[in-house]
Amino acid sequence: GNFPENAPAGRREGAPPAGRFDAWARPPSQDSVEPVEADAARLIINLSLGGEGFSQVAQDLYQEVRDAGILLVASAGNEGTDTPSYPAAYDGVIAVAAVDAQREAAGYSNFGPHIDIAAPGGDTSADLTGDGFPDGVLSTGRGGEDFAYTFLQGTSMAAPHVSGMLALMKSINPDLSPADIDRLLQDGELTSELGAGGRDDRFGYGLANASRAVNAALRSTGVAVEEPREVSASARTLNFGSILDSLQVDIAGSGGAVVTGVGSDAPWLSASPEATDADGLFLDGRAGAATPCDTKGGVGAQRPGGDLQELLWQRSGSGQQAEP
Repeated sequence: GNFPENAPAGRREGAPPAGRFDAWARPPSQDSVEPVEADAARLIINLSLGGEGFSQVAQDLYQEVRDAGILLVASAGNEGTDTPSYPAAYDGVIAVAAVDAQREAAGYSNFGPHIDIAAPGGDTSADLTGDGFPDGVLSTGRGGEDFAYTFLQGTSMAAPHVSGMLALMKSINPDLSPADIDRLLQDGELTSELGAGGRDDRFGYGLANASRAVNAALRSTGVAVEEPREVSASARTLNFGSILDSLQVDIAGSGGAVVTGVGSDAPWLSASPEATDADGLFLDGRAGAATPCDTKGGVGAQRPGGDLQELLWQRSGSGQQAEP
């Protein structure tokens, strides 16, 4: 998209030739839109672009496209503001905000009442995994005068995640309409919860979850699908480097998943729950004392999914990197 954060890591200065840039990064002139043939109900249009102000002509066009059964997905914008960016803020367009590798709102991502969903957008200023590459989204781009894969960041990277997820759904049930997708999104069947319960202005209805979306599409065809039990982990970093001697990991469950044990089979690494109650469960607000955990036996906490348990990983050696 036409946002400064989308520049390849290490190549923030300058820009491609104007003609070439405009060819892919800018929408058509609001004064030169053409009617849409309503014969492509299976299409999904990804719009990793934005910035122009509201236009009733464009709004009418996007409504016509939606009425034809075509799904419209657009990047929310990278100004870090609640000022609406178009086409994301048009009615009938799914507006996608960005999160970083920690599932937190990316600092550059726009927000506001028009945001519908969040997806990975990258952060090329960080390397939390310590793999020597920026934590951007690996994308097609340019290396010198040639096309190449490069790490980028931006809501332009987040929007295609959602478009791809919707394509998976349409491959299962081509008859899913934009209204059907809206309902599933609002019911929380396409996302994992982030932020406040329900919808909020940072993440919309939550983080895009392709597994849940595919199951929702299957159920829409009459196939009985049991909600999968999932456990996810997130951390500020998984690299001890030469300074840190402990790392903090958040473990979350869904679909009735429970954490039954916490441990490590590495002699240089120990794991124990932190900020837990007498039952070894995470305490909101991090109040109370931590309950010790037998790291060798893997004795941990149990609690139905949807709750959070915080773990502290400590190393006994040096120069080692933790792996979940």
